[in-house]
Amino acid sequence: MTRVVVDARTGQRISSNLVLTGTLRNCAGGPSPWGWLSCEEHVDPGHGYVFLCRTDAAKVAPAERIPAYGRFNHEAVCIDPKTLGAYLTEDRVDGCLYRMIPADRSRPFEGHLEALAIRGKPRFDTGRGLEPGRRYPVEWIRVPDPDPKDDSVRHQALERGAAIVRRGEGIWYHDGAVYIAATIGGPRGTGQILRLHLERGELEEYARSEDPGALDYPDNITVAPWGDLYLAEDGAGDQYVRVITTKGKIVDLARNAHSSGELAGVCFSPDASLLFVNLYNEGITVAIRGPFRELAA
Repeated sequence: MTRVVVDARTGQRISSNLVLTGTLRNCAGGPSPWGWLSCEEHVDPGHGYVFLCRTDAAKVAPAERIPAYGRFNHEAVCIDPKTLGAYLTEDRVDGCLYRMIPADRSRPFEGHLEALAIRGKPRFDTGRGLEPGRRYPVEWIRVPDPDPKDDSVRHQALERGAAIVRRGEGIWYHDGAVYIAATIGGPRGTGQILRLHLERGELEEYARSEDPGALDYPDNITVAPWGDLYLAEDGAGDQYVRVITTKGKIVDLARNAHSSGELAGVCFSPDASLLFVNLYNEGITVAIRGPFRELAA
């Protein structure tokens, strides 16, 4: 895991350094009040965890593992600032959506791992069964053993009625809701975006891929301060960063003209003037400067 410090005004790199080593296949992760949360998308022995990385660490720091977030094929995580609850995706065809809400805010990494279920619909397949425009009440099922030796967390959850999220990848909190990219969800199997309303306890399909030419296997996501959703694709052809505006319009923002490799790690600078994107195959990070709000026009 690498930390890069950039001057948002000039776009110049100030410094960069490693902050976490010894992990496997670190995937999207996500920001938190305590630092960056790095997620392992691998379940080899001793792996499959989320790690806390201090954003002010000027050198490699001892790994801070969070067992309460579960041991599975992690992709991404977001934090509800109201409860400090973590919401976590699992990159599996038959994966689940998880949460861990601490009972005590002073001990944010202690609590019970739970999996989302659709009330009255055990093992509901969100990738095939969601009706556009309808909201579904949800409930949460406790996972008995969140830190097993084998890759069984999702099987424990599904046996108890948890819903299937087809390759849950990017996840982001914004304005009381959690947005989730299900990379192979939707009627065509080329992606959908789910939205979970936290206070209401309801899930809906926010967007779906009707045409792979317009939206193709959405992967990492972020939500701009003004509400537009930015996503990086991991599709079959050209790879794009696309925007889904609050009005439902899909806009092409950027294309990987360098290769057919996926784009990843979309996130804004704190002032939202720069959007950072990784070229996965090349190991390159690029910064795109706005203005971005005009895309919603």
